[in-house]
Amino acid sequence: MHGWVFLLSFAVSLALMPAVRALSWRLDILDRPNDRKVHREPTPLLGGLAIYGGFLTAIAALAWSDRLLQLFLACCTFLLILGLVDDRLDLHARHRLVLQVLVAGVVAAAGVRFSLGMGMLVAIVVTVVWLIGVVNATNCLDCIDGAAGTYTLVACGWFFLLAIGQGRLVIAALAVALAGGALGFLRHNFPPATIFMGDLGSTFVGLMLGILSLATAPAGRPDLFRFPVETLVLVPLAYDFLLVHLRRYRGGIRNLRDLLSSAGKDHLPHRLLAMSLSPREADLVLGCLAMVWGLAAWLLAQGYAVGGAMATLLGTLALFYGEDLLLRLTRRRAIVAPVVLRHEALDGATGGD
Repeated sequence: MHGWVFLLSFAVSLALMPAVRALSWRLDILDRPNDRKVHREPTPLLGGLAIYGGFLTAIAALAWSDRLLQLFLACCTFLLILGLVDDRLDLHARHRLVLQVLVAGVVAAAGVRFSLGMGMLVAIVVTVVWLIGVVNATNCLDCIDGAAGTYTLVACGWFFLLAIGQGRLVIAALAVALAGGALGFLRHNFPPATIFMGDLGSTFVGLMLGILSLATAPAGRPDLFRFPVETLVLVPLAYDFLLVHLRRYRGGIRNLRDLLSSAGKDHLPHRLLAMSLSPREADLVLGCLAMVWGLAAWLLAQGYAVGGAMATLLGTLALFYGEDLLLRLTRRRAIVAPVVLRHEALDGATGGD
């Protein structure tokens, strides 16, 4: 069942992309280049519509009448519309944040929330903060070709495994439906991109990732510190979001719009590009981070404490020291490459004699 859900979502997303791209040009909903962005040509912004179309078609084909599922879809649709309005009219960050809080509050009040043993109110507040953080972190990750789509695809693979392990078929279907839509989108968003996810896509995808990170946790399980280990899949998103915005705040930025903006060049994908990595190499790094942290979540969820701890340690080292290591490697590559070319040129000249 889950295989054809994935394929249907992928096929619909892929098929919708040309029409969505044309609609974006027709409505003039484009991401225009400026000094804070890395792309050089106006690019359509409605790619998230194709992801949503594939996702919704696949879920609707199941004809399930699960009320919680219907609530998820309603909340995601609301955020999709909010993102569309934001792409078109550029909403004030404060207004956007208030609406996101309301949607996250509805999800938490419906029962999809942390179980921290500190009372329902605390659990709802922490859940709202988490969901809003994931939504905005996904938006910030969507800053270079293929970044958000790649991370979403890998993360959903892990959420599928986590859900299947708990026998949660509905949640597993949501994960593969989102993965299929993301893969169809990546066909046109992988470097060099011809369409972007836009705010409508990143907010919808971000909310679904946040929901999946909570919904894959079995109720009543005695997690370490009563914190669902499934959220580890999204640790790189949370880490980069907190790191960047802490740096901005310490740098004197106090305006909410600038704090939450994804247009600056200080997020992880931008930092990877600054190390002379290509966009495809940067996407590969992001995918590897998602793989490591997803593996940590899966191992811990299955009760493999030692393996989970080792994967968590590896992921932590990658986040804290990986950038320094990559910087050294790219500098070495920049030094070695011209030397190799000179040797090849000399060898060619010698051979010619």
